[in-house]
Amino acid sequence: QNQGKLLEALVKSADTTVESARALRELAILLEDVEQDVASAKTHLEQAVLEAPDDATCWLELGRLASCEGDVSARIRVVEARSRLTEHPTWRGLLLIELAELVASSGDPERAASLLDQVVAIAGRARFRSRQQLERLAQDRGDENLWAHALEGQSMLIASTLDDPAAADDSGVPTAS
Repeated sequence: QNQGKLLEALVKSADTTVESARALRELAILLEDVEQDVASAKTHLEQAVLEAPDDATCWLELGRLASCEGDVSARIRVVEARSRLTEHPTWRGLLLIELAELVASSGDPERAASLLDQVVAIAGRARFRSRQQLERLAQDRGDENLWAHALEGQSMLIASTLDDPAAADDSGVPTAS
């Protein structure tokens, strides 16, 4: 009881947006864990990401709640934000692949294909995986042109790494053991 009041006071007295977002996040965690009030927790996390849009922890908590609730549109917002915040190319690529899967499942396969093509432009180990995901998307849609594009992308990555195992590893191309 007192912890909730304390956290609410911290939110009100925060001097910076970072402090406010941190207090909102802690209050959301308390609301969810102790009071089982997921809706209020999610509302506080939404406010926290508005206060501090660069705070990955707030986005992760919001994504976790959105996932538990099956809120695909909130998950899309979260993964979009996380992909913008991530500097590591492989992690960014993996987040874009996840985003493409969410976008495709919500009925926008064209955007999903575009996101998967963005992954190839990013140096990182998710490049080959993006081509495989694009192939699955093409098969699901019955789109032969997209399927050819996906297979061509896979073959180009494989060909560019045939003589260089390090390059294969850097692109995520599987190698024979």
